[in-house]
Amino acid sequence: MYTTEAAIALRLSTLGVELRADDDHVDAIADCIAEATSNIDAYLGAMYSSSVLAANAWVQYCARAFAVYFVCIRRNEPAAASAQAEYDRYLDTLKGFAAKSLILPGVPSHPGGIVVSNQHYDLNRADSRVDRRRSNDGITKPRRDIDYNG
Repeated sequence: MYTTEAAIALRLSTLGVELRADDDHVDAIADCIAEATSNIDAYLGAMYSSSVLAANAWVQYCARAFAVYFVCIRRNEPAAASAQAEYDRYLDTLKGFAAKSLILPGVPSHPGGIVVSNQHYDLNRADSRVDRRRSNDGITKPRRDIDYNG
């Protein structure tokens, strides 16, 4: 879960949360938080681990905005205009992350491309050239020079 009921109450007030969840459904706020988390995971879960997402401040703000929106609409009532606008803004940004045109703030990005590690050089198979030189006694002695530059 990327947000808490206390974070939702910061936006809606404690009374606002209680009035929207005063029916018999005990886990109403927990369901809204789970729905907000699931929506974020749908966009970012393939690119980032849940531990990275849970620790990211932007994701926490996004989850709070989504949960506030879901709390507002949970009984088929329209959301407040500010909650709707914040939800739409975060949703558009999530779509940008999914399209990979944006990078999640605060998370190091992978440079992309091929990464080579643990390189192994086999010097016996390296390109080489043989230079035959004559010694002072007239006997040909092959000398093998290894060309390390390829």
